[in-house]
Amino acid sequence: MKRILVKCISVMLLLAMLGIPFSAIAESGQQAPPVKKYTVMLYLCGSDLESLDGQASGDIMSIIQAGYNTEEINVVALLGGARKWMTGYSNKVLTVLEIGGRRPRVADMLPLSSMGEADTLTRFIDYCHEKYPAENYVLDLWDHGGGPIHGMMQDELFDGDSMSLLEVASALGNSRIAEKKLKMLVMSACLMSSAEVSLMMAPYAEYMVASQDSCFGLTRTWIHGMDEDASIIETGKRLVDSAYEEDMQLAQANGRAGISDDAVVTSIAMIDLSKVEGLVAAMDAYFPEMEGQITASSFTRMSAQRRNTITFGVGESGGYSSRDLVDLGDLVKMTRESAPEKADALLSSLEEAVVYCRAADEKCSGLAVYHPFSNKDALSGSIPVYNDLEFSEGYTNYVHRFVSYLTGTPLASWKELRINAKAEKDMRSLFTLLLSDDQAAHLGAARMEVLRGYPDHTYNLTFINPEVGREGNTLTSEFSGTALYAVSRDGSILSPALSYSILENGAYVIKGRLTRNAGEDTEPMACDALIHCGYDAAAEALIPGRIQIWNEGLQAYSFLPQIAFEEYDALSITLEYRRETADENGILLPFEKWDVVRTEEWTAPIDDTWGFRLLHDTLDTKELYAAFRISDSQNNSYTSSLLQIKADMGGGAYQISYDDRNAVQIQGFFVTPAPNQLMLDVKLKNIGEQETWFRLEEFCINGQPADVTAEVFGSGAYWGLMPGESQSALIALPLADGQEADDISFSIVPVNAAEQADQPPVSVQALK
Repeated sequence: MKRILVKCISVMLLLAMLGIPFSAIAESGQQAPPVKKYTVMLYLCGSDLESLDGQASGDIMSIIQAGYNTEEINVVALLGGARKWMTGYSNKVLTVLEIGGRRPRVADMLPLSSMGEADTLTRFIDYCHEKYPAENYVLDLWDHGGGPIHGMMQDELFDGDSMSLLEVASALGNSRIAEKKLKMLVMSACLMSSAEVSLMMAPYAEYMVASQDSCFGLTRTWIHGMDEDASIIETGKRLVDSAYEEDMQLAQANGRAGISDDAVVTSIAMIDLSKVEGLVAAMDAYFPEMEGQITASSFTRMSAQRRNTITFGVGESGGYSSRDLVDLGDLVKMTRESAPEKADALLSSLEEAVVYCRAADEKCSGLAVYHPFSNKDALSGSIPVYNDLEFSEGYTNYVHRFVSYLTGTPLASWKELRINAKAEKDMRSLFTLLLSDDQAAHLGAARMEVLRGYPDHTYNLTFINPEVGREGNTLTSEFSGTALYAVSRDGSILSPALSYSILENGAYVIKGRLTRNAGEDTEPMACDALIHCGYDAAAEALIPGRIQIWNEGLQAYSFLPQIAFEEYDALSITLEYRRETADENGILLPFEKWDVVRTEEWTAPIDDTWGFRLLHDTLDTKELYAAFRISDSQNNSYTSSLLQIKADMGGGAYQISYDDRNAVQIQGFFVTPAPNQLMLDVKLKNIGEQETWFRLEEFCINGQPADVTAEVFGSGAYWGLMPGESQSALIALPLADGQEADDISFSIVPVNAAEQADQPPVSVQALK
């Protein structure tokens, strides 16, 4: 039975408990309210989290279930920002709820205004101070979060109006909080545990609890017993524990069949805001040292350190939005050699500021920091916002210098990216790409892609291998001959080969459009989504887990963990057929930036009659092309030339002359002209007595050198050809327009595979 049915039952029970409809306005003229120990102010901007999934209503239920001491604690919520409330509250007004006992009570209905406006938050805080006086106040800000750049809240009723970090600070500064700090500020929103947020909130609260990454489990069980705690720190630790454990339970529920939970790094922390100024001072001392070390020669190393630092707010690695938030502690440890003593002082200040942290990765420190890298297209808007925060001057200057190199002239030329060899072994194809010294010095990352070509000169993506080996200047990767399909129970293929991506954590991601029909308490829903899947090796199947939904207001994908893939009614996947597109220098762009020529849509109901399967040898290899996708140290991405995996080679008879040296026999030599190049297919046989691989080099066409090398590998333990084994190399030789190749010469260097030792070369000359 689908979990959505359980949700509907819960909502029905809650409706009965609430006794809707309520009386509108609390009666006036009563005696002054008692001063309690705590007032918890819950600013509940429902947004699509409520209208699509009922998450805000679920949080109200969790407060009731907490069973806290109503004699000592007020819990007051302001409800707004959602098109529809599962519990029936009006979207025409802002509803003030007293939540306690067996049911909440509508205490007031205020004029409708945007929950993304600072004045709305200010008025709510002042309202609570007047109507619900207490010795201590806790403020809980509930909705979407986007970190220091993108702020929080998203009011559906006001065109997705959100509240920037500066607006949040303004709202608090203009409220009664300015007279006496909050005991604790809770950010029930994603990505808000950062150094920048902490500094901005420090004047208004003693402590803050927030999540470094996406968060789903900020329940209200921590309210129970807070009046008995010796200090707010005990309450905060209980909050962190309950949130972490709830998040991990949700992750496990969505972590079937080997799905890695690294897509979201669960990390929730309690911050002592009185220590943040000291932390910023330590950053002001350390990061100028890093800034001074950024040069053209050091940038590749420093960008690699940034790339390898724990990152938050990343949904997918194939071109979708990133918030560019990294763990502050991990960043400092990665770069510690810049100034060890100042780095250690900064790490000590960080430990003092983070009172308590629970994280799935032990390298998480509890506080993130904005560090541009992945989302370069957003820098023109993000950097001015960041400057306005007036955060650490030393760190901000470091960011500016890093960005100047990140967006500057490429540090290497990425022309002539040619796959120049392949080999076959155990039904797999091995491809290599030789980089120039300059390219190798500024390489950031690489992966191999296989594209399917069509007669109209378009391609779609059918295979990605993120595992690329590197030895010196040579990159190596494999194609396993698989493609992704929707497959019925009886094994029938139901779809074309589908595109997908693979995250660094091994999770597969399928991009599609999900629809859900209307129910008694739910609206119809259609949304673009990323479906995170684990791989079941025994069944060679992908098992859907977490779903990310495109949020237009946030301009990002966000998780709705309460809704599983099976709870949607239909899936549509659009196949995009793209044509090769180059930049102004003639270098192929990454596939997702190629021009779309046409599209095809595959749609199916979501049920148990089919699933995603990886199938072998279903595509004609003559239609497939291999390419390497290269990312440089400045996070620019390029695609190598395409190499046809199984070309029809022939034509052009050449007379071959060479001395085999009892090492190698040329069994085949075929040349096929192609645009601006010759495709040379050479079949070699190992006639020696040792496992050997062969390096082809010193190519000349009509006496003119061609900067190309190639390797021929085999099936041996060291990827060499065993005695008597034959393998082919497919080599692309550059050719000027109109040029004919009458004379081709090159050398074959046998290499002892076990010892990696070169043997005397064999000179080859081919005359037409």
